[in-house]
This record gives sequence, structure tokens and C-alpha cells, in this order.
Amino acid sequence: MEAEQSGWGRISAALVENPESLDLWEKLIREVERENGVPISKVSSDEAVEILRTCYNAFLEKFPLLVHYWIRYAQCEFRLGYHQKAIIVYERALVHLRASIELWTNYLQFRVDTISDNVEEIAQLFETARKTIGRHFYAHEFYQLYLSFIKSYATNDPERQYHILLRTIIEQPIYHYNLFAKMFFSAISNLNSTTIGYIVPPKAIRSYNGDFRQASIKLKKLFTDVYITTQAKTHQIYSFERHFQRQYFDQTFIPQAQLKQWHNYLSFLELNFPHQHTIQVYERCLLITAPYPEFWLRFAEFHISQDRMLQAVEVLTRGMVYCASYKLLVKLVDVELSLKNYTRARDILTEYVKESAATPIPILEKLLSVESLFHTQDSTKMRNLFLQIFKESDHHRVSELLNYYTLPEELKSEIRSHFNLELNTKDEVNFDAKFHQSLIGPLHN
Repeated sequence: MEAEQSGWGRISAALVENPESLDLWEKLIREVERENGVPISKVSSDEAVEILRTCYNAFLEKFPLLVHYWIRYAQCEFRLGYHQKAIIVYERALVHLRASIELWTNYLQFRVDTISDNVEEIAQLFETARKTIGRHFYAHEFYQLYLSFIKSYATNDPERQYHILLRTIIEQPIYHYNLFAKMFFSAISNLNSTTIGYIVPPKAIRSYNGDFRQASIKLKKLFTDVYITTQAKTHQIYSFERHFQRQYFDQTFIPQAQLKQWHNYLSFLELNFPHQHTIQVYERCLLITAPYPEFWLRFAEFHISQDRMLQAVEVLTRGMVYCASYKLLVKLVDVELSLKNYTRARDILTEYVKESAATPIPILEKLLSVESLFHTQDSTKMRNLFLQIFKESDHHRVSELLNYYTLPEELKSEIRSHFNLELNTKDEVNFDAKFHQSLIGPLHN
């Protein structure tokens, strides 16, 4: 173990000097997955297992969107005999990667493979997954697994559950839609007095008078129209999906052409598909483009346009975990202000400034604008804020901003003098209206 310790020890020391190096982190994980040259197993030392966990936890805290490493970590725990710990790893991963079809499929397969008396718990997990990734263009493996689970393990009228799920799937425009359409038409060909009730409402059943052959013919014609509609939608979506080279996040640069394709795809969906479908594609997009602020901002605006302000707050708050752009914070503050959460908006900004080594000027300007809401009659307080916030900023912007505040002229002169600014004689009337329009921006109702 000492030789191995020196190996991972050297890599750990290198990471202290270069903690952002994904290459070093991956080398560390490969190193600690082995003890004395042998893969970690149930006979490995407790020390080796603990080092493995410590390194994986640190690695995934630094790079939480690397789905393959979450799966690998969970599989390690299971091989070591820690079933519950493997579940915890998967659930931790889903906090960050809820839109990952690969993560959900692996997790559900793991739960099915280790099933005991918890069938209902796993059934609920499948339903959660369906609502989360059921509209994913490549959801066929998930649906195959779900149908197989129902046939093999469901205890509450499994035949009914199977037909209802299959009926739901055939309307989803997914890559292998044809596979499920064939399964559904096969079910129609084998109708009986029980299964017909899973496909059509009671009133329609009575109209067939027990003639299942005639019912089958009519239903095939009806659902052929459904099939054609799904086929057309699938072809529309495929014209966008075929351009995307990967379905998961990695650290490599995404070409501008790919980013443009995502924008085109989202614009198409917003105009032509239900909101829930569009939301699931947004989540997929963010999984891949997490470091790019434009997509977090766009998703927030999509929610705002539907008057879903709290969802916009959630998106922006989540985005700040994965994207370093201050633009998300500025937008989040704007949304909080539109909700009249003034104290919350100020707290977000002050916390950021307190934790940030170098605060971007737009953040400082936004903080000043929010503080002015709390100190409309306190000129001295605003003067001190100007001096504090803009001591390292563009002095010309200070001069411009002064025109939007109703400070006494002597205080403005003092601030200009402090920053060695020339007197700006720009019209200073209607300060409050200009202030809100320029710095906070239009509020969404």
C-alpha cells in the first residue's frame, strides 16, 4: 500500500498546486481505484476504501456534471458490498444531473437488479423518471426498461399499467418511436374484454358490442393517425437532434455552430411543442452547455414569459452553481426585485461581494441601485456607498450614475472631487424613473 500511497500522494500534491486540472483528477481516481496494482474489492483494506471515497467525493464536488464518474463511483460501492451507499451516490448524482437519460437508466437498472420487497418504491421511481426524462429523444432504453419492470414485477394490475404506459409512449416523438408503435398495434390485434378497457373509454367499448375483431380494425385505423402524427413530429425533431454530437457534459469547448443549433432547436420547440416537452429539452441543453450563461438566461426568460417567476429563480440559482458568469446573478436580482423581494435581492448581492475576491463592476452597480431603495432619504449613506463601491471602478461610469440619484449637489460635488471627475451638466430630472429604467431594467409583471 505504501507504493500506492506515494502514487496518489504525488498526484494529490500536484492537485494542491493545480486544483482545476481535470487530467490530474482523473489520474488520481484511476490511482485510488487500485490497491497494490489490483482493483479495489471486498478484500481491500479499509484504508484503501476510505481513500477511494474521499477522492471520489472531492472530485465530484469539483466536477459534479461528469455523469460517467458518478455511475462509476456507485458501481464501486456496489462491488464493495455497500448497496445503500451506491443508492446514495446515485441520488446525489441526480441532484446535479436530473436530465441525464444515461444516469436514470443506469440507476433504474441497478434498482431492478437489486429488487427485494420494495417494488412499489421502485415503481414510483420509474414514474419520477418518466416525468423528468420521458420526452427525451433517446428515451427508448428507459421505456423498454420500464415496460419490462411492469411485466416482471408490478403487483397492482400489471396488464393495465403496461397497456396504459404503451399508449402514452406512442405519442412521444422519440428516436425509436416505431418500435413501440409495433408493440402497441400488436396489443390491439390481441384485444379481449379486459385489455380493450385499457385503450378506449367505457362509452366507446359499448359501441363495439363485444365484437373485438371489429374493434381491433377501427382502433388500428384510429391509432394509425396517431402514429402518422408522431412520425411527423419525430422527423421534425430529428432535423435538429442529428446535429448534436454528444448527450452529456464534458470539459471540452462546444463549437459555436453547436450552440447556434441549440438556440434554433429551442426556438422551434417554444413555438410548436407543449411547455413540458420544451422544459425537458431545456434541461438536456443545460446539462451539456452548463458553462454557457446564455442558455441559463434563456431558460429563465422562458419561465418569466409564462409568468413562472419562482421557476426562473430556481433556474438562475442552480445555474450559478455551474456557470461563473455574473450575468446570472444580475438577472436573479432583477427577478427578485420584480417579486418585491427587496431584502432578498440585497442579501444575494452583499453575499456575493463578501465572498468574491474581485467583484465585477455591474454587480457593484446593481448593489448600489438596490441599496438606493433602502436609503432614499439618507444622502450621507448613499455618498458613502458611492465611495465604497466605486473606489476601483471606471470613474466615467460614476459620473454617469450620479445623474440618476437625488443626492444634494454638494455631496455630488464631493464624490466627483474624490474621483477627480469633471462636472457633468446632464439633465438630472426624474431621477427615480431613470434610475429604475437604467439600472434595474423593466420589471416583469
